[in-house]
Amino acid sequence: MIQNTGVAIEIIIRAILIALAIYLFIGLIIGLLFVISGIRRVDPVAESAPMRVRVLFLPGSIAIWPVVLHGWRTRVRGEIEQ
Repeated sequence: MIQNTGVAIEIIIRAILIALAIYLFIGLIIGLLFVISGIRRVDPVAESAPMRVRVLFLPGSIAIWPVVLHGWRTRVRGEIEQ
Protein backbone atom coordinates (compact mmCIF):
# COMPACT_ATOMS: atom_id res chain seq x y z
CA MET A 1 0.00 0.00 0.00
CA ILE A 2 2.83 2.41 0.77
CA GLN A 3 4.46 1.69 -2.59
CA ASN A 4 1.22 2.47 -4.43
CA THR A 5 1.02 5.83 -2.65
CA GLY A 6 4.60 6.62 -3.65
CA VAL A 7 3.86 5.78 -7.27
CA ALA A 8 0.72 7.93 -7.23
CA ILE A 9 2.63 10.88 -5.77
CA GLU A 10 5.37 10.44 -8.38
CA ILE A 11 2.78 10.48 -11.18
CA ILE A 12 1.19 13.64 -9.76
CA ILE A 13 4.56 15.37 -9.44
CA ARG A 14 5.51 14.42 -13.00
CA ALA A 15 2.18 15.72 -14.32
CA ILE A 16 2.66 19.02 -12.48
CA LEU A 17 6.20 19.40 -13.80
CA ILE A 18 5.12 18.61 -17.35
CA ALA A 19 2.28 21.15 -17.11
CA LEU A 20 4.70 23.75 -15.74
CA ALA A 21 7.18 23.08 -18.55
CA ILE A 22 4.45 23.45 -21.17
CA TYR A 23 3.23 26.68 -19.53
CA LEU A 24 6.76 28.12 -19.50
CA PHE A 25 7.46 27.05 -23.09
CA ILE A 26 4.30 28.75 -24.35
CA GLY A 27 5.17 31.75 -22.19
CA LEU A 28 8.64 31.94 -23.74
CA ILE A 29 7.22 31.95 -27.26
CA ILE A 30 4.54 34.54 -26.44
CA GLY A 31 7.04 36.61 -24.45
CA LEU A 32 9.59 36.70 -27.25
CA LEU A 33 6.96 37.64 -29.82
CA PHE A 34 5.60 40.31 -27.50
CA VAL A 35 9.00 41.84 -26.75
CA ILE A 36 10.09 41.80 -30.38
CA SER A 37 6.96 43.04 -32.12
CA GLY A 38 3.87 43.24 -29.92
CA ILE A 39 4.97 45.72 -27.31
CA ARG A 40 4.55 48.66 -29.70
CA ARG A 41 0.85 47.87 -30.04
CA VAL A 42 0.28 47.80 -26.30
CA ASP A 43 2.56 50.66 -25.24
CA PRO A 44 3.61 53.18 -27.89
CA VAL A 45 6.22 54.70 -25.55
CA ALA A 46 8.00 51.34 -25.25
CA GLU A 47 8.35 51.21 -29.03
CA SER A 48 11.23 53.68 -28.88
CA ALA A 49 12.97 51.74 -26.11
CA PRO A 50 16.13 49.89 -27.10
CA MET A 51 16.03 46.10 -27.24
CA ARG A 52 18.08 45.77 -24.04
CA VAL A 53 15.30 47.59 -22.19
CA ARG A 54 12.58 45.52 -23.85
CA VAL A 55 14.30 42.34 -22.69
CA LEU A 56 13.48 43.42 -19.14
CA PHE A 57 9.81 42.80 -19.99
CA LEU A 58 10.54 39.20 -20.96
CA PRO A 59 10.47 37.47 -17.53
CA GLY A 60 7.20 39.12 -16.59
CA SER A 61 5.59 38.38 -19.92
CA ILE A 62 6.65 34.73 -19.63
CA ALA A 63 5.14 34.46 -16.16
CA ILE A 64 1.80 36.07 -17.00
CA TRP A 65 1.56 35.20 -20.69
CA PRO A 66 -2.23 34.59 -20.67
CA VAL A 67 -2.76 38.19 -19.49
CA VAL A 68 -0.24 39.53 -22.01
CA LEU A 69 -1.86 37.58 -24.83
CA HIS A 70 -5.33 38.79 -23.87
CA GLY A 71 -4.23 42.43 -23.73
CA TRP A 72 -2.35 42.10 -26.99
CA ARG A 73 -5.34 40.54 -28.77
CA THR A 74 -7.70 43.17 -27.35
CA ARG A 75 -5.49 45.98 -28.66
CA VAL A 76 -5.20 44.38 -32.09
CA ARG A 77 -8.97 43.95 -32.31
CA GLY A 78 -9.43 47.59 -31.30
CA GLU A 79 -7.08 48.70 -34.08
CA ILE A 80 -8.91 46.59 -36.66
CA GLU A 81 -12.33 47.94 -35.67
CA GLN A 82 -11.24 51.58 -35.93
